[in-house]
Amino acid sequence: MKKDYGILVIIMATCIAMTIGCSDKEIIKGINSLSVSEKIEPLSGKESEKKFSYTIILKNQSATDFEIEWIEPVFQSDIPKSMVNKDLRQFVSNKFNKDEELIIENSFQFTMEKGWSYQVGENISGLNIKLKNGELIYIDI
Repeated sequence: MKKDYGILVIIMATCIAMTIGCSDKEIIKGINSLSVSEKIEPLSGKESEKKFSYTIILKNQSATDFEIEWIEPVFQSDIPKSMVNKDLRQFVSNKFNKDEELIIENSFQFTMEKGWSYQVGENISGLNIKLKNGELIYIDI
């Protein structure tokens, strides 16, 4: 009976490890977020019209240089696509060399939908980065 529990624990641990290790995006170690700032402000006095601005500073501490095609923020709570008035991808066409910093600044306007809420400073959870070689990577910030 005790052996059955031991085998069950091993099987469960293996399944958990395999699940954690699976992702459709590669997570690159060595690219770190040095700072993230966000600001949401009203537009033209309308309660539902907002402007979301952000600045993210990344540092490439990996041994690899990257050629970036575009960068797209990933939000903690999904902003409904109907609220955003532009594509969130920022085309940068930039080489991100090791030991360099990259400053990402962008803003967009959106219309608040009823029932959607946000937390100031806690909206962006990561970045999708498409490299020129076609590879898609994810950076947790």
